[in-house]
Amino acid sequence: MASASGRQARGCRAPVACSATSGGRYIFEDGDCMVASSDGVGTKLKLAFETGIHDTIGIDLVIKGIEDGCQQSDCTLKRGETAEIPGFYAEGEYDLSGFAIGVVKKDKVEGDILIGLPSSGFHSNGFSLARRVLEKSGLSLSDQLPRNDGITSTIGEVLMAPTAIYVK
Repeated sequence: MASASGRQARGCRAPVACSATSGGRYIFEDGDCMVASSDGVGTKLKLAFETGIHDTIGIDLVIKGIEDGCQQSDCTLKRGETAEIPGFYAEGEYDLSGFAIGVVKKDKVEGDILIGLPSSGFHSNGFSLARRVLEKSGLSLSDQLPRNDGITSTIGEVLMAPTAIYVK
Protein backbone atom coordinates (compact mmCIF):
# COMPACT_ATOMS: atom_id res chain seq x y z
CA MET A 1 0.00 0.00 0.00
CA ALA A 2 1.36 3.43 -0.91
CA SER A 3 0.64 6.64 0.96
CA ALA A 4 -0.43 9.86 -0.76
CA SER A 5 3.26 10.79 -1.00
CA GLY A 6 4.03 7.51 -2.80
CA ARG A 7 5.97 5.95 0.10
CA GLN A 8 5.32 2.30 0.68
CA ALA A 9 3.66 1.37 3.96
CA ARG A 10 5.03 -2.17 3.66
CA GLY A 11 7.65 -2.88 6.27
CA CYS A 12 6.17 -0.47 8.77
CA ARG A 13 4.70 -1.67 12.00
CA ALA A 14 1.25 -3.19 12.04
CA PRO A 15 -1.75 -0.86 12.30
CA VAL A 16 -1.95 0.75 15.72
CA ALA A 17 -5.23 1.81 17.29
CA CYS A 18 -5.29 5.53 18.06
CA SER A 19 -6.62 6.04 21.55
CA ALA A 20 -7.29 9.74 20.97
CA THR A 21 -9.19 9.41 17.69
CA SER A 22 -11.48 7.08 15.82
CA GLY A 23 -8.85 6.79 13.07
CA GLY A 24 -6.40 4.04 12.37
CA ARG A 25 -2.73 4.75 11.82
CA TYR A 26 0.29 3.18 10.18
CA ILE A 27 3.68 4.29 11.45
CA PHE A 28 6.47 4.45 8.87
CA GLU A 29 10.03 3.50 9.79
CA ASP A 30 11.02 7.20 9.85
CA GLY A 31 8.34 7.89 12.50
CA ASP A 32 5.88 9.67 10.20
CA CYS A 33 2.36 8.40 10.60
CA MET A 34 -0.32 7.76 7.96
CA VAL A 35 -3.75 8.28 9.54
CA ALA A 36 -7.06 7.15 8.04
CA SER A 37 -10.56 7.76 9.34
CA SER A 38 -14.08 7.26 8.10
CA ASP A 39 -17.28 8.74 9.46
CA GLY A 40 -20.81 9.75 8.59
CA VAL A 41 -22.99 12.69 9.54
CA GLY A 42 -25.01 10.68 12.05
CA THR A 43 -28.53 11.63 13.03
CA LYS A 44 -28.22 15.02 11.34
CA LEU A 45 -29.53 13.03 8.34
CA LYS A 46 -32.82 12.62 10.21
CA LEU A 47 -33.12 16.42 10.34
CA ALA A 48 -32.31 16.65 6.63
CA PHE A 49 -35.27 14.37 5.87
CA GLU A 50 -37.56 16.22 8.32
CA THR A 51 -36.65 19.72 7.06
CA GLY A 52 -36.17 18.87 3.39
CA ILE A 53 -32.81 20.68 3.52
CA HIS A 54 -30.37 18.45 1.65
CA ASP A 55 -28.01 20.92 -0.03
CA THR A 56 -25.78 21.51 3.03
CA ILE A 57 -25.46 18.05 4.59
CA GLY A 58 -22.59 16.86 2.37
CA ILE A 59 -20.31 19.66 3.57
CA ASP A 60 -20.36 18.04 7.01
CA LEU A 61 -18.49 15.02 5.62
CA VAL A 62 -15.36 17.09 5.10
CA ILE A 63 -15.32 17.72 8.83
CA LYS A 64 -16.24 14.39 10.73
CA GLY A 65 -18.17 16.85 1.55
CA ILE A 66 -19.16 16.66 -1.38
CA GLU A 67 -17.90 19.05 -4.07
CA ASP A 68 -18.67 22.36 -2.24
CA GLY A 69 -16.99 21.16 0.95
CA CYS A 70 -13.94 19.97 -0.97
CA GLN A 71 -13.66 23.32 -2.77
CA GLN A 72 -13.88 25.21 0.54
CA SER A 73 -11.00 23.17 1.97
CA ASP A 74 -8.90 22.92 -1.23
CA CYS A 75 -9.27 19.12 -1.31
CA THR A 76 -9.70 16.82 -4.28
CA LEU A 77 -12.92 14.85 -4.46
CA LYS A 78 -11.95 11.18 -4.81
CA ARG A 79 -14.77 9.46 -6.59
CA GLY A 80 -15.74 5.86 -5.97
CA GLU A 81 -18.59 3.49 -6.59
CA THR A 82 -22.21 3.93 -5.56
CA ALA A 83 -23.40 0.78 -3.85
CA GLU A 84 -26.84 -0.45 -4.79
CA ILE A 85 -28.55 -2.02 -1.79
CA PRO A 86 -32.26 -2.34 -2.58
CA GLY A 87 -34.62 -2.44 0.38
CA PHE A 88 -32.06 -1.11 2.87
CA TYR A 89 -33.31 2.48 3.06
CA ALA A 90 -36.87 3.77 3.12
CA GLU A 91 -38.15 5.38 -0.08
CA GLY A 92 -36.46 8.76 -0.59
CA GLU A 93 -33.78 8.23 2.08
CA TYR A 94 -30.02 8.03 1.59
CA ASP A 95 -26.87 7.76 3.67
CA LEU A 96 -23.64 9.74 3.62
CA SER A 97 -20.18 8.72 4.76
CA GLY A 98 -16.72 10.04 4.12
CA PHE A 99 -13.14 8.88 4.30
CA ALA A 100 -9.98 10.88 4.95
CA ILE A 101 -6.33 9.86 4.80
CA GLY A 102 -3.20 11.88 5.39
CA VAL A 103 0.38 11.74 6.62
CA VAL A 104 1.43 13.37 9.89
CA LYS A 105 5.10 14.34 9.78
CA LYS A 106 6.81 13.36 13.05
CA ASP A 107 8.83 16.60 13.16
CA LYS A 108 5.64 18.67 12.78
CA VAL A 109 3.88 17.20 15.83
CA GLU A 110 6.21 17.84 18.75
CA GLY A 111 5.73 21.37 20.03
CA ASP A 112 2.52 21.98 18.07
CA ILE A 113 0.13 24.47 19.61
CA LEU A 114 -3.57 23.76 20.10
CA ILE A 115 -5.81 26.71 19.23
CA GLY A 116 -9.47 26.91 20.26
CA LEU A 117 -11.92 28.60 17.89
CA PRO A 118 -15.56 29.53 18.46
CA SER A 119 -17.96 26.96 17.07
CA SER A 120 -20.28 27.76 14.19
CA GLY A 121 -22.98 25.43 15.53
CA PHE A 122 -23.61 21.79 16.35
CA HIS A 123 -21.37 20.51 13.53
CA SER A 124 -22.08 16.78 13.14
CA ASN A 125 -22.54 15.92 16.80
CA GLY A 126 -25.37 16.22 19.28
CA PHE A 127 -28.32 15.94 16.91
CA SER A 128 -29.98 13.04 18.75
CA LEU A 129 -30.01 15.16 21.91
CA ALA A 130 -31.09 18.31 19.99
CA ARG A 131 -34.02 16.42 18.45
CA ARG A 132 -35.04 15.08 21.88
CA VAL A 133 -34.88 18.57 23.45
CA LEU A 134 -36.89 19.98 20.54
CA GLU A 135 -39.52 17.26 20.97
CA LYS A 136 -39.81 17.83 24.75
CA SER A 137 -39.96 21.63 24.34
CA GLY A 138 -43.01 21.48 22.09
CA LEU A 139 -41.22 23.53 19.43
CA SER A 140 -41.02 22.43 15.81
CA LEU A 141 -38.37 22.63 13.12
CA SER A 142 -40.47 25.26 11.33
CA ASP A 143 -40.63 27.64 14.34
CA GLN A 144 -38.82 30.95 13.77
CA LEU A 145 -35.68 32.00 15.69
CA PRO A 146 -34.19 35.49 15.71
CA ARG A 147 -30.48 35.53 14.85
CA ASN A 148 -27.75 37.95 15.96
CA ASP A 149 -27.67 39.55 12.50
CA GLY A 150 -31.37 40.47 12.71
CA ILE A 151 -32.43 37.87 10.15
CA THR A 152 -35.00 35.29 11.17
CA SER A 153 -34.44 31.60 10.45
CA THR A 154 -36.35 28.47 11.34
CA ILE A 155 -34.99 26.10 13.97
CA GLY A 156 -34.55 23.55 11.17
CA GLU A 157 -32.49 25.98 9.05
CA VAL A 158 -30.24 26.80 12.00
CA LEU A 159 -29.71 23.11 12.81
CA MET A 160 -29.04 22.24 9.16
CA ALA A 161 -26.42 24.97 8.68
CA PRO A 162 -23.29 23.26 7.35
CA THR A 163 -20.31 22.73 9.57
CA ALA A 164 -17.73 25.49 9.24
CA ILE A 165 -14.55 24.40 7.50
CA TYR A 166 -11.83 25.92 9.66
CA VAL A 167 -8.87 25.17 7.39
CA LYS A 168 -8.94 28.63 5.76
